[in-house]
Amino acid sequence: MRFALSIPILLLAASTALADAVHVVGTAAPLPGSTIDVLAGGRVVYIDLTGKRRQRGIEEIQSLSFQGYAPLDVAEARLAAGTDDEGIRLLLLALLDAPGDASRRWILRRLVAVHDQRNEYPQAVAHLARLLADDPHPAWLRILPATSPAPTTPAAAAEAIKEVRRARARAEDGDVRVALDMVMNHLADMEQSEVAGSHSGIGEDVIRGTAAVSEPAVEPVRASSTTSLTSADDIDAMLSRGAYEPALQACVAAAEAQDRRSMARLLWQVGEANRGLGRNEEAIIAYTRSGLLFPDASTAAPSLAAAAELAAVRWPTGTASRQLWAEALRVAERSGNTRITDLARAALLESNDQGGSRP
Repeated sequence: MRFALSIPILLLAASTALADAVHVVGTAAPLPGSTIDVLAGGRVVYIDLTGKRRQRGIEEIQSLSFQGYAPLDVAEARLAAGTDDEGIRLLLLALLDAPGDASRRWILRRLVAVHDQRNEYPQAVAHLARLLADDPHPAWLRILPATSPAPTTPAAAAEAIKEVRRARARAEDGDVRVALDMVMNHLADMEQSEVAGSHSGIGEDVIRGTAAVSEPAVEPVRASSTTSLTSADDIDAMLSRGAYEPALQACVAAAEAQDRRSMARLLWQVGEANRGLGRNEEAIIAYTRSGLLFPDASTAAPSLAAAAELAAVRWPTGTASRQLWAEALRVAERSGNTRITDLARAALLESNDQGGSRP
């Protein structure tokens, strides 16, 4: 798994066209032009496209994506195929390097949900305790793990007890204290074996050690006042002749320079370049962002279709590809793109024939 620098740099570009992504439960596309301001007290506060401050309860939010922080997107893409160990490791890696309070708290919230889904009680409550130690608001009790308090690993139990004690010492609200006392009672009888720097019962060196053997990302070309930028048409020409690495670096340079070009097309080009280089997960991220963030662009339906094709190969037993094909069909029908409409319908029909396991 490679963490190429291309996507983080692209998302770091201070373009108003590419913002944080706030997905509300029940919607496919993110709220447009959002900027996440604060995540506290069980609520997400964000600035919408009109400049107004909005807020939603944490239970209303399906997912968040932070501009300039691709590791979270990579982890979520992996988890979309199923809550496996590698997906959790990537989520933990994103937590260790989280750039701010909002992203760190959101990743903790996601870890609570993922471990709860996997029936891993100590791991789930450890991350909830971290949240409460950081922001001891009773609203966080709404995400108290629902799984039964069965033991998992001794290291996870020891970590949970340590984190619950830390949160209990900082808690002032009576409901929070009662909840933490209940959790502590559940943990008390579990076998414990502490691991220094443990997260989800895994040592930090293990979380980082696996990523350390990844191939190094290619350093992008950085634009300067004396460097002319490659036009979008020229990038297309590079892609057509298979010059994927120069095309990717040209995309990064345009983003860094805050060039006023179509971000939908630029993201599609990033997807094409990464796909050509075999960086399929990075390509899926770029394609999906192009399609969901800019659903009215001509590249939206082709981008979602490309993401769906790659997702079918990357996660053949998951549902991510089918979901992407369904969104590609909706966008293609609305835009009149008959080619993508036919491709999406055929893929969804094949998925039904195979029991929904493949697109």
